[in-house]
Amino acid sequence: MKRKVFSIIIVSLMLFGLAGCDRFLGWIQPSTTLSTTAVTTLSSSTRAQTTTTFNNTIYDLYLLAVESLQTTLTYEEWLESIRGPQGIPGEDGREVRFQVADSWIYWQYVGDSEWTPLLSLSLLTGPKGEAGASLELAVIDEMLKWRQVGEENWQDLLSIAALMGVAGSDGQEVELSLSATHLRWKYETDSTWQDLIELASLHGQDAKEVVLDVIDQSLRWQYVGDSEWTPLIDLATLSGSDGRGISSADINSQGELIITYTDDTSDNLGEILRLHTVNFKGFGSYLIDSKTYRHGAEISYPIPPLISGYTFTEWDTTLTVATDDLTVNAHYEINTYQVAFTNQEHSIIKTETVPFQMNATPPTLPDLPGYRLIGWDQDLHAIVADLVVHPLYEEITYTAEEIYELARPATVEIEVLGQWGDPMKIGSGFFISENGDLVTNYHVIEGGYSLNVYLSDGSDPLVVSDVLWYDEVRDLAILKVDSPSLLPYLPLSDRSNKTGSLVFALGSPLGLTGSLSTGIISTASRIINDVDYIQITAPLSPGNSGGPLLNHFGEVIGVNTATYPDGQNLNLAVNIGLLDQTDSSRATTLPALYQDYWNYEVAPWVNLKTEIEPNNFMAEADVLTENGTTIAGILSDKDDSDWFAFSLSTSVTLTAILFPDDALDLAFFQLALKDDTGALLAEESFGRFDAYDVLFIQIELTPEATDTYYLVVTMSAEGAEETNVAYDLFYHLN
Repeated sequence: MKRKVFSIIIVSLMLFGLAGCDRFLGWIQPSTTLSTTAVTTLSSSTRAQTTTTFNNTIYDLYLLAVESLQTTLTYEEWLESIRGPQGIPGEDGREVRFQVADSWIYWQYVGDSEWTPLLSLSLLTGPKGEAGASLELAVIDEMLKWRQVGEENWQDLLSIAALMGVAGSDGQEVELSLSATHLRWKYETDSTWQDLIELASLHGQDAKEVVLDVIDQSLRWQYVGDSEWTPLIDLATLSGSDGRGISSADINSQGELIITYTDDTSDNLGEILRLHTVNFKGFGSYLIDSKTYRHGAEISYPIPPLISGYTFTEWDTTLTVATDDLTVNAHYEINTYQVAFTNQEHSIIKTETVPFQMNATPPTLPDLPGYRLIGWDQDLHAIVADLVVHPLYEEITYTAEEIYELARPATVEIEVLGQWGDPMKIGSGFFISENGDLVTNYHVIEGGYSLNVYLSDGSDPLVVSDVLWYDEVRDLAILKVDSPSLLPYLPLSDRSNKTGSLVFALGSPLGLTGSLSTGIISTASRIINDVDYIQITAPLSPGNSGGPLLNHFGEVIGVNTATYPDGQNLNLAVNIGLLDQTDSSRATTLPALYQDYWNYEVAPWVNLKTEIEPNNFMAEADVLTENGTTIAGILSDKDDSDWFAFSLSTSVTLTAILFPDDALDLAFFQLALKDDTGALLAEESFGRFDAYDVLFIQIELTPEATDTYYLVVTMSAEGAEETNVAYDLFYHLN
C-alpha cells in the first residue's frame, strides 16, 4: 500500500510547539540543542502536527511583536507576512522554515538565502509559565522534545516519525495541514482543503487542553498530562476505497465531537468539551449577546447599550467564570430631571422631580391683575432634561361692559358728614387693597368730620377709622376703612399713558351711584401748579371726584378730580403715580383734620346765648365778651336790626358766621361789620360751614383802628315781607 503523506508547514509545527509548551511552561530561550540543522530537518520532514491552542498562541506572539515595536501591522497582515499570501504553504506553495540564532527566531522561504527576524526570544518572559522557567526545544530520535532550562530529562512533544500516514486502499494519498483556524485534510490530487477540527475548540472539560497525535494509523487525542490516548479518526477511513471521506467535524452544544462522512453517516466520538451558553440581556430583556464558554472559562461581559432616559447600574450577577448555562440581566434606573417653576418675577416657587418622559405638574399661580396665564414657556410633557420654566401671560383688555363689572365692586360712594351728623357732600373713592385702603381726592374729605362709605352691593355703610395720608396740593388722600371681611380692590397701573388711549371713569356724579363714562386721553400729562394731571374727554360731574380712571386693561391710571364747566369735555384726573410719594408721617384722624381745617378753638353752638333786646342801635348793642359765642337771634320784620359789640386788645382774625334756622331763609339776611363811627368795614359773603349754607365775614382786625367793632344783622330786600326770621350768629376771634 502506498504510504500516505501528511503534509504540514513548518511554521505551524514550530509555532504550535511554542504555544503548546508556553501554556504550561513559560518563556522560551535559545538552546544549543535546537540547531539550525535540526529545525531544517524538522521543517522538511514534517507532514502533520498536533496543537492545543494554536490560534491563541499565534495571537500571543503577535502581541509580543507589537509590544516590542517590531511590527505595526494588523494581526491579519502580520499572519500573511510570515505565511505568504496563500496562507501556511506560503507564496506559490513555497514552504516556510525557521531557525533560532542569537536569541531570535528567524524565518525564510525554502530556497531563499536570507533569514528574516521574527521574534526576540528575550521578550518571551514567563508570567504564564511555571515559576518563570525558560523553555528549550530539540529534535532527538525523530521526536520534537522540550524541557525547562536546567532540567536533565527531555519531554516528548511530537513524534515526527508518526507523521507519516499509511497507504489508502484506493491508492489515494491524504494530506493534513493547518489553516489559521482548523486542522484540514484533502486527497493529494485534490485542490480544495476540507476543515476537519476547529483548533480553538480543542479544550476539554474544566478547560483542560487537548493534544493530537498519530499513533498506529489513528489520529488520537488526550488531555495534557494524561497518559492514555483516545482514538479520534482511523486514518484508513481517509481512503477512498468505499467512496467515503470526511465531510466535516463539529462539536455540538453538549461538547461532543461529531464526525460526518461524505455518505452522510456520522460518528459521535463523545464529549471532549464542556460548554456553557451565557445570554446577556439588556433593557426590556432584549438579547444583547449570546456567548458559548468552556467550563471554567472567564466570562467577558459586553458593554451594555446606552438607553435614552435610563442609566445602567449593574448586572444581576457577579459571576466571573462559566460553570453552567446562565442568563445575565442588565439593570437600568430611569433618569429623573428637576423642573423648576417660577412666578412672573422669575422667582422659583416650586421644584419637581420628574421621571424620564413623564409629565411635570405646574403650580397654581395667583391671579395677576390685568394679565391672563396662557401657559408656560416650555413643554411640560415627556420631560427629558432639567428645566427652568417661566409662566406666559397675555395682557387682558376689557370692553366697557367688562370694565364696569370689574371696577364697580371696588368703587365706593363717600358721604361726608359734618360735626353734627348732617350730610355735607358726596364724592367717590376706590379700594387699592383688600385690607380697606381707600383712595379719594383730598377735597372730597376736606372739612368733613366723619364719612360713610357705601359699597355697590347696598350693604350698610363702612366707617373710616383713620386718614393714612393726605396731600392738599396733589389733592389726594388715602383712608383706612374698617370692614369685617376682605374687600375687592383695583390694580394700579405702572404703564406710561398714551394720548388717544381709551379710558373709563367710574363714580357717583351728582349722587348717581355706579355711573360709568368713557372717553380718551386728550393729553397724557398736563402739569398744573406742579401737579401731573391726565386730561380726558370722559365726562365728569360733582360726585365723580375721587373715583377711579381706568385704562382698557382694568388698571387705575388716575383719580378723577376736576372739570372745566365752561369747556367741552375738559376734565382732569390726578396721575395715579403720585401715590408713590405718600408720607406716612401725615397720618391723622378725620376729627383732627376737621379741627385743623376750620381752625376754631371753640366750635359753633358750644357757647350759646340769646340776644338781649333792645339792640336795634349801636348804643343798645349786645356786648360779646366770650370768644366762640353763638347768639340765637330773631328779626321781627324789615325794620328790626340786631347789633353786637366786641373790643380788641390785639390783632386778630374775625370769623362771623350766620346760620339761618331754616336753610331756605338764608337770602333774607344781611350781615355787616362796622366801626365805632358806624362806617361799614365789611359785608357778608355766601359760603359753607360744615354741612350748612351760611353768610360769613372773615377779616383781620387791629385794636389801633378803633376801640369797638360791631356786627349788625338786618333783613335783606328779599326778606322785607318776612317776619320773625330766626338765626344763629357765631362769633370767633383767632
